[in-house]
Amino acid sequence: MTATVAKPAAVRTLRYDADERMLVLTAGDVGTAFALFEMPCPAGRMFRLGRADLSEKYTVAVVGAESACNCKSALYRKTCRHQDAIRVLLSRGLLGNAPAAA
Repeated sequence: MTATVAKPAAVRTLRYDADERMLVLTAGDVGTAFALFEMPCPAGRMFRLGRADLSEKYTVAVVGAESACNCKSALYRKTCRHQDAIRVLLSRGLLGNAPAAA
């Protein structure tokens, strides 16, 4: 009989540079840098994360305690690293207040 040993989850970290609006998400030894932009959202807050090479672009919406992302992980598991990162940045006050309504 062979036993299956679960591979330990990679350590996930995030770094955010507010001046450059740059978010770096790391899992294990692999890091991905995203430019972060806030978009108008009448019901909450919405953010666009885009890689410099434009290979990946995601939108994260946050309304109260709920959030959503349009990446494959979020569609499959209902959560993802993009949502997690935005929620952490918001909880720490690093993304400031929501823009005033026009």
